[in-house]
Amino acid sequence: MEPLSIWAAYWYEAEECSGQRGEFRHVTWYIAAAGDQTGFECDSAGTCNGQYFPDEHAIYISDKKVASRSTVKHEILHALG
Repeated sequence: MEPLSIWAAYWYEAEECSGQRGEFRHVTWYIAAAGDQTGFECDSAGTCNGQYFPDEHAIYISDKKVASRSTVKHEILHALG
């Protein structure tokens, strides 16, 4: 999917704050259906608002959290790390 334009702004903010650099355009973004919950089912914690998969260089964000700056930036920091 095409990432939300605000996510690019979050990416550059995260780079500035962390001192780490990465390529926003190299990340594959997905919106995951959360159903009746806030987050989606994931292996690492049972339910996640977001998750980064380094082997795929992919970030999944819950459809309930696409506007959450903290959730998106948290996953971006994983991708930059």
